[in-house]
Amino acid sequence: VSDEPLVYVERGTIRRDRGDLTGAIADFSRAIDLRPENGQAWYARGLARRQQGDLILALADLIQAVQFLPDSLEALHDRGVVMMDLKDYDGAVADFDACLAKNPEFGAALCNRGAVKWLRRDLKGALEDYDRGLKLLAPDALYLKNRGTIKQELGDLNGALADLRASLDLKAGQSDVWHRVGNILFAQKKHRDAVAAFTRGIDLGYPDRAGGFYSRALARAELRDYRGAFEDLGVALRIRPGWGVAHHFR
Repeated sequence: VSDEPLVYVERGTIRRDRGDLTGAIADFSRAIDLRPENGQAWYARGLARRQQGDLILALADLIQAVQFLPDSLEALHDRGVVMMDLKDYDGAVADFDACLAKNPEFGAALCNRGAVKWLRRDLKGALEDYDRGLKLLAPDALYLKNRGTIKQELGDLNGALADLRASLDLKAGQSDVWHRVGNILFAQKKHRDAVAAFTRGIDLGYPDRAGGFYSRALARAELRDYRGAFEDLGVALRIRPGWGVAHHFR
């Protein structure tokens, strides 16, 4: 292998894209050893470390990347994302704001600033950022899911349902989104559709399996499908024995 840093960055990128994060990080590290001021290598290694779940080292790398790539809004934005992962919300907002000061139409920075506002329970501010950001971006399943959830929390059930269904059109296998759709349909008294949505979530492996069966039981009971409701409650209680709410409803 050449001693040119670019060769290691390119090979590391290929390895990262193939899922070989350990190999990718080794290549990016070699590129940094050869040329410590190589901002692209620091940036690439920071992204790979975030994928690996090592957020502290990812942040350290992205700090270096921003230093060596002062014109890269992507590096600045991604440093903000890692700060958000680490719950440094002030730092994250500062980076997103800095991106938007240079490019007010940076859609991802708007959406991720909206995510921080959401985490801080500024729902209206979050929705404003998501609305602006999503107008500037290609449809994105995660951002649509987040905006739909914010709309649900604000009581806009029809708007929430539209966003969540748009998210599912892009990425149908989101069990948590199917479950959330079921909750909204249940609240709208569309119990048959709610049963179908809860079923999709259960079939796709909704993490709170007991909660999934319990929710479907409630919808089945509203349809007077008492046998189905009783069976679902039984499954929920086998998963979570002693669950008082489920015992009471049963």
